[in-house]
Amino acid sequence: MKKISLILLVALFGVSVYAADKPTEAPVDPKAAGDLLKPRADDNILGETRAPITLIEYASLSCPHCKAFAGEIVPKLDEKYVKTGKLKYIYRHFPLNGPALKGAMLVDCVPREDHYTYIQVLFDTQSKWAFTLDYVNDLKNIAELGGMAEADFDACMNNKKLEEKIAANRLIAEKQLKVSSTPTIFIDGKLTEERDFTALSKIIDEELAKSGK
Repeated sequence: MKKISLILLVALFGVSVYAADKPTEAPVDPKAAGDLLKPRADDNILGETRAPITLIEYASLSCPHCKAFAGEIVPKLDEKYVKTGKLKYIYRHFPLNGPALKGAMLVDCVPREDHYTYIQVLFDTQSKWAFTLDYVNDLKNIAELGGMAEADFDACMNNKKLEEKIAANRLIAEKQLKVSSTPTIFIDGKLTEERDFTALSKIIDEELAKSGK
């Protein structure tokens, strides 16, 4: 428990709103990193699981750059690649502060089929909760509008196991994949600095050509 508590301290207080502290200069374990960049059983996957190309985004719900990516780029990726069965898009939590951690918990407390809807809603309403002092109450208002009972919301926010899981996964990504800012994007296991749709399309098309799809 003490180890997990330390993880939470790092996740909540060792980062700024926009970027995490410089990651530990430990060597990357290639096998562990490779395993992390494969779809996991608990992943939220948008698209067909058998789609030939995989895009994984590590994002924080309090990050304005992530909001822009969610609002401007993901819909285009969805239309061109996800709906056509060429790409599966995976969103993974990388909370950069307390509000983002609680927002991530809310997402994970709703039914799996509603996860992406809540992610989009939280990004769309980011200015109304992510930078306020009473962000938990603001999240409660959003949850209640979405049909969540007050008791269920309170239970979600007090779910220490869920809180520890999200914070621990964040730390693993930081150490094993050197994720240090958001959004961080991997396409078929390779890190890309691109955020522009045209540039991302070029990379995806190149990977599709390699796969013969």
